[in-house]
Amino acid sequence: MNWLGQLILPYIEPNDSVLDLGCGMVSATGNIGANHFAVDCYVPYLEELSRKGMKVLMGHLPGIINIFLQGSWDHVLLLDVVEHLKKEDAITTIIGAKNIARKSVFINTPKGFVNQTANDLLGGGKNKWQQHLCGFEQSELIELEFETAEVSMEDEIHLFGKHLVGRRWKNDRFYGNWESHLGMF
Repeated sequence: MNWLGQLILPYIEPNDSVLDLGCGMVSATGNIGANHFAVDCYVPYLEELSRKGMKVLMGHLPGIINIFLQGSWDHVLLLDVVEHLKKEDAITTIIGAKNIARKSVFINTPKGFVNQTANDLLGGGKNKWQQHLCGFEQSELIELEFETAEVSMEDEIHLFGKHLVGRRWKNDRFYGNWESHLGMF
């Protein structure tokens, strides 16, 4: 589990369900919650995760979201995934994730557009799905009802966002402040 998983873990109860959309190799969180389900479109990743005992499903975003019922998952993860979609599909994915989540949606994406070509984390060739097709600014995630914070990475800034289902909004801002949870950065 990396720093991203450390930010998310306090929100996950032992019996919670977690839907990890565009899961990649699940390196951010590892297998968390009682029912962690990994969805990706790249079969080599899914095969590797399956060998490690993860529950997996092959599917493409945003369409795969339509198989899940409203409020059917406690938490939905969109970690380093929306930037790999066309902007319209990324927004549809985010809205769909909010619809199927009972408790929260977590998102992590580079701030703005960051160029990335196809690559493969398993070292077995090219993964065309790794190419970046869009970028997001903090104001766009706020408009989609996410509390956001900028997190400096090695050579780029990421946006980490959290949407708590049922949390009250006023003037495009959440009541309360959660950035104190990012004190480690």
